[in-house]
Amino acid sequence: MNLLLAAMVAVQSLDAGSSAVLLARGGYREANPMFGTSSPTVVVVEKALVTTGAVCAIRRLAQHHPKWAVVAAVGVSVSGALAFEHNRRLMGGTTR
Repeated sequence: MNLLLAAMVAVQSLDAGSSAVLLARGGYREANPMFGTSSPTVVVVEKALVTTGAVCAIRRLAQHHPKWAVVAAVGVSVSGALAFEHNRRLMGGTTR
């Protein structure tokens, strides 16, 4: 479970970092309405807090429902990976 949570945090960090880069460039906005600010620093802090909460919730879920905890961690990781890929394309990243 620790490795899965570490991967989830890494993916969420990529999303937060790429969101901050786009916001700092100007002309972009955060698509998630929970983070309704244009400040790169505030978005990174908010995403870090939400990710910390998700880790705590998944760890607690794992105590009684380990399979559902894995499903939740994978779901959060996939959503972060999709957000990062979207941001990467907006930053001018190459497509495969």
